[in-house]
Amino acid sequence: MRTAPTFCLPLIVRQCELIYEALTRSQTFKGLSTFSVEVHRLGREGDQIARDAIAQLFSAGMDALEVVKWKVVYNLLENCVDRCDDVAKIIERIVVKHA
Repeated sequence: MRTAPTFCLPLIVRQCELIYEALTRSQTFKGLSTFSVEVHRLGREGDQIARDAIAQLFSAGMDALEVVKWKVVYNLLENCVDRCDDVAKIIERIVVKHA
């Protein structure tokens, strides 16, 4: 079974790539909503992966210290996904403002 970081990291990288692409096209403000939609979709997927991973930690019968360590890692990954989602929301607001 693959771990949450193995699944989350490619999502985070893709979110960052989409944000970069959106920002490089921000002069025209055309087509930026497509980027935001995909960042949000990846964000929801990343959140679900992190929640499932945390739930598995508690059902796997791991040592308590290991559970705490991995929970911190999963929460940091989820926070990263959420911050990318926040950036996409800001881009959406800019598009609406300049429409």
